[in-house]
Order: sequence, then C-alpha cells, then structure tokens
Amino acid sequence: MSSKIESLEKSVEHLTSEFTGMKSTVEDMKQLFTKWMDQKHQNVDGSEHQCKRKRISLRNKQEYVLESEESDDDEMETSESEVQHRPLGWVGKAEKSFK
Repeated sequence: MSSKIESLEKSVEHLTSEFTGMKSTVEDMKQLFTKWMDQKHQNVDGSEHQCKRKRISLRNKQEYVLESEESDDDEMETSESEVQHRPLGWVGKAEKSFK
C-alpha cells in the first residue's frame, strides 16, 4: 500500500512539473506573439504602419485586434459603440417580440 502511495505522489509531482512547464510555455508564447504583433506594425525605419486597429471585447473579456490596410475609399465604418454583442438565437427572440 505504501508503494502505491509513493508511486501516486511521484506521479502527482511529475504532472505538476509538466503543468508548470506548459504554463510557462504558454506565457512565453503570449509574449512572443505580442512582440511579433508590435514588430508587424512597424516599418523598417521604426515608424508605425498606417493601418486601422480596432479592439473588440468579447463576452469572455479577451481582446482581439482587427486590422485592415488604410484605403482611399470612403467605406462605411462601424464604431465599437455601434456594435452590439448578442447571444446566439437573438433573431428568433426579436422576431417573437414584434408579433
């Protein structure tokens, strides 16, 4: 019985170290991605690209950056305040409320 407990303890220690390693790897990947995104938006001389960057907050509070190259056309833009995040199935509920 004692050997089984020791074996389980070693397994738990191993899994804990594996999890810690994966967690630090994910953090490193996040930092590399952030650094890459910052470099992506810089020209060779270090100045910022002329691109639009919009931050959109989703329900899970993660932020994503949407990009598009600057264009000369006068396209219709939607500001973040005009964008409404609706749960799935909102169309059906809205249709029922108008009946």
